[in-house]
Amino acid sequence: MFAAIRKRRAIRSFIRKIGPALERRFGRKRHYSPEEVRHAGRDVGARSDYFCYAYCIYCSQDDFDHHHRQTGEHCHYDSMRAEVAETHFGGDTTFNAESAIDAGSSHNDSGGGWFSGGDSHSDSGSSSDSGSSSDSGGGDSGGGGDGGGGGSD
Repeated sequence: MFAAIRKRRAIRSFIRKIGPALERRFGRKRHYSPEEVRHAGRDVGARSDYFCYAYCIYCSQDDFDHHHRQTGEHCHYDSMRAEVAETHFGGDTTFNAESAIDAGSSHNDSGGGWFSGGDSHSDSGSSSDSGSSSDSGGGDSGGGGDGGGGGSD
């Protein structure tokens, strides 16, 4: 239960903080690279818990999948986007970075966070050893501190 609340708050924070930071730093785009999302996350002090959700919000599916193949993470883009869409976009999974930026701009949030640089991830329904969408995180050997798993509190 607490993990679900932490995840929901993390996703809300990613929408409120990372989108505007991406736009300021890299201009307005439909999609950003995982590296750009990671940099923006660091810029705003985003928590590393559930950071894979930031990738599914701001990256294209191809970039998301490529990033996860490189890092050995097993996150499911469509499931994660459906989860984000249900709580933040009225169930519309066709949202993109621009619509997330617009949503974030309409909800300014001053809450702080941290970006650990540790590599864990969230998974919304894949194998149990790679985490679950609700609370576990698994280590990963690449990706440069993208994090995402949660369960670290």
